[in-house]
Amino acid sequence: MNRRKFVGACCCCAFTCAGLAFLNKNPKILNEENEFLMHHVGVHIAEHCNLSCKYCCHFSCIAEKEFYDLDKFKQDMDKMSSVLDKKLVELQLLGGEPLLNPQINEYTKYSRECFPKTRINIITNATLLDNMDKTFWETLNENEINIVPSLYPIKINWSSILDKAEKYNVGIYGYYDCKEKLTLSNIDRFQKPFFYKMKLDKNTNDNIDKSKCYMRPKCTNMYNGKLYPCTIIAYIRHFNKKFNKDFYLTENDYLDLYKVKNISEVEKFLKTTQFPFCKYCIPDNEKVMWENSKEHLIDEWT
Repeated sequence: MNRRKFVGACCCCAFTCAGLAFLNKNPKILNEENEFLMHHVGVHIAEHCNLSCKYCCHFSCIAEKEFYDLDKFKQDMDKMSSVLDKKLVELQLLGGEPLLNPQINEYTKYSRECFPKTRINIITNATLLDNMDKTFWETLNENEINIVPSLYPIKINWSSILDKAEKYNVGIYGYYDCKEKLTLSNIDRFQKPFFYKMKLDKNTNDNIDKSKCYMRPKCTNMYNGKLYPCTIIAYIRHFNKKFNKDFYLTENDYLDLYKVKNISEVEKFLKTTQFPFCKYCIPDNEKVMWENSKEHLIDEWT
């Protein structure tokens, strides 16, 4: 596997070395075939973002202001923890920009309660990190929450941020390898200068080879009590609303955690490589340079 290829797509696609190290220390997470049940799940605690990245595969640049309702988040996290028997390698709190959520400390604390042995990462563009207060850093330390910045080519005061991380003993890891902490000397190596452009087309068909899709099975997201196989499917509602389109989902495009009867249903979902919605995607993995865009046009995703 070319790890860098997957990571270049979006922050939730990082198949981390640290996750594999976790598996070695926690064999009970493996199923009878010695495969891990679930590597990671991403959860948007904010749909919108303070950047406006062109080609965003979470559609955060066109999403309206929206936070995951805290009570609903707790209910859904309880359910996911129960269904997975707390056996999740990595939980990613992301968005959008998760640091925009004024209650982020409550989300991180409850995440740790639900998954006491899971590696929990906040995936952030880091633009707000230097402004986060003492309570934020202390909460991360107390609950063993890490930060994994997306490291776009933008100006960030990393000297100040890394000093705070050291002061509060909070791990900030390089984007490409979560075993290696970020330093002033290695930031350039971890920077992410490009995206993979996703192309949506209502006229595509099932005969298109989907095996080249970089999102499966590395981009599982949970929203509103449902597991989605990728961010495109999970957050397509933002695209539909912005451009008045009808890329709608079927019940076979996600797994409703509240309807799961046994763990074999989760295993089947994770092993599925193509979903009904996949017929709309053209997985040619066109590489495009990262850039901010003031005005987003539909051709960014078509």
